[in-house]
Amino acid sequence: MSIPTPPMINLKATADSFHFPEKFIFLQGAEYPPTILGLQSHPTHSQLASRRALPTNGYFGQTVSSLRSTVSPIALGANHAQVWTASDQIFIEDTDSSFGTFINDERLDSGTPRALKTGDILRLGIQLTRSSDTPENVTDEQLRPIIAKVIL
Repeated sequence: MSIPTPPMINLKATADSFHFPEKFIFLQGAEYPPTILGLQSHPTHSQLASRRALPTNGYFGQTVSSLRSTVSPIALGANHAQVWTASDQIFIEDTDSSFGTFINDERLDSGTPRALKTGDILRLGIQLTRSSDTPENVTDEQLRPIIAKVIL
């Protein structure tokens, strides 16, 4: 007798992504809240201080930049998108993020679910462009979005 395995989404960073460790996120059934994809913490939201990025959840943490400082992706929101399972499929939905959620370079309308499939490229945010207004302490890494190959 085998024990059923809950649905899982595997997110593997692409070369152009803000760096993050590979994620293996097990999703609970429809009776549970969706899993949030977003920043581990946010400097202006103290209630998010308890969130911790792990390879098994949807939170993305800081990484050490080429300048040896810890940085987070600017284009990623604290509650950027959410994923869940229903009807034997895994769905994603943008949660009115500032810089958008994209599947295979197609921007999702906020609040409109989209089924994911293996091989999809998920992008949370956009590549931000450095300008004369960009503070000097902002690294190139921080300007990158989260980009991941989806494996179900």
